[in-house]
Amino acid sequence: MMPLIVVVYDSINHSIFEGQVLTPLIKRLNLNLCTTVHLISFEHEINDATQLLKKRFESIDSRITITLFKRNRFIHTSLFFKDIKTVKTFVKSFPTYQLMARGPLAGYITKKAATKNCTSVTIQARGLLAEEYAYIHQNKEGKLSLLHRMRLHQLYAVERQAYQPFKKSIPFFIETVSPALQEYLETTYNAPSKAFIESLFDIPDAISDDLKKHYRTQRRTELGITPETTVYVYNGSLKPWQCTQETINHFLTIQKTNPTAFFVALTPDTVEMTQLLQKNAVSYDSYRVLCALDHTTVMEYLCAADYGFLLRVKHPMNWVSRPTKLLEYQAAGITIIHNNTIALLSLVMTEKVLS
Repeated sequence: MMPLIVVVYDSINHSIFEGQVLTPLIKRLNLNLCTTVHLISFEHEINDATQLLKKRFESIDSRITITLFKRNRFIHTSLFFKDIKTVKTFVKSFPTYQLMARGPLAGYITKKAATKNCTSVTIQARGLLAEEYAYIHQNKEGKLSLLHRMRLHQLYAVERQAYQPFKKSIPFFIETVSPALQEYLETTYNAPSKAFIESLFDIPDAISDDLKKHYRTQRRTELGITPETTVYVYNGSLKPWQCTQETINHFLTIQKTNPTAFFVALTPDTVEMTQLLQKNAVSYDSYRVLCALDHTTVMEYLCAADYGFLLRVKHPMNWVSRPTKLLEYQAAGITIIHNNTIALLSLVMTEKVLS
């Protein structure tokens, strides 16, 4: 058993950081899979991250230390040299250690920073960086400008180098969230099938029936929702592929047959969500918009719901995913309403599918 060094490149100031990064690391520690965790986070806004660290995460677990470094703009992989040197310098103080990276950018850096004292390298594959970029930057005809095509080529190159076989004689693993994602990485980037392991530590524990009843009563009372009201929840930000407008449209359809149906939005984008609900003439008496930042509070509000919306655009980045919201809905024991655009949900028979 030895220290685990984790490299994060998408900031600690992220809605999923507590539930999907810190909590799984604590589970590893509790199972004695490592002695301590040393998390390195590269931050665009290091001052903001420093303040957040002091406010929320410094005392979360004495076995975890978080070190922040400045993240520069990604223009070319050659500019990762500084980050690689930073990680390599950091790990040199450990006689032996394990390395873990979250996503392909951190994975690219970590693979190059690993020294001979490293006993294993694990890259956590959580999605498709290049496919997401292509979707965000395409025009109405689904095409990319020359500049965006050049950028897309760079991102494909980073993912390819992150997930291809490791040339160093160090055990190499790819922790993936779905069979569909493994298949994509094997087919697209020639990732070695023997390297794949299933991601399990980031699956939230199911909430007990008694605790769920408690939270259901507590949060419904807080929101002024009666016990018999059917509650539908939208959980997450308002990214273009998350079908927010389609979700509201479907809720309005539900209200035609169930006028007392209630809509709860848990989102960091509270202003945008409120404006969208008002634009669609959803009565204030039938919705609430909340900004629940920490994972525990999100789960408590989810226990007040009966159904959770998880609509996504039909696209490879969604098909291979295992959204955090999916895991949270399942842990809260609420029925998922989806549109069959996520491979994992197509395998489960208890969710409600929209045609």
